[in-house]
Amino acid sequence: MKKKASSKSLPVPISAMIDVVFLLLVFFIVTSQDILEEAYVSVNLPGEGREGKPSEKIPLDIYVRSGNYQILGKSMSLSELAQSLDKYKDLSSDMTVNLKVSPKASHEDLVLVLDQLSKVDFEDYNINTLK
Repeated sequence: MKKKASSKSLPVPISAMIDVVFLLLVFFIVTSQDILEEAYVSVNLPGEGREGKPSEKIPLDIYVRSGNYQILGKSMSLSELAQSLDKYKDLSSDMTVNLKVSPKASHEDLVLVLDQLSKVDFEDYNINTLK
């Protein structure tokens, strides 16, 4: 019986291993799903049959400037704004509020107005940035 020659370690073909690694990497990148954590904000989209119909709600424009708020051209403080919103809510519950925010207004000013709107139960409002 012949004795087998001692087994020497054979060279491993590294280029084939690199190809396999890159193929696996590409596979996992392509098949992975990005999970984005977002703040969920309700958006009212127009339903079927409402396309092209203008809104029948009464618009109320509120201008938000740096520490200053305006309704119908009258400047007021935040407490006066809250009182005015109560009055407008009592007059008509079918009203949409258009917030027109100055670029120089701080985020805090906008958040304070949004807080006042939620306290008075205004649900339909739009936010626009003035130029």
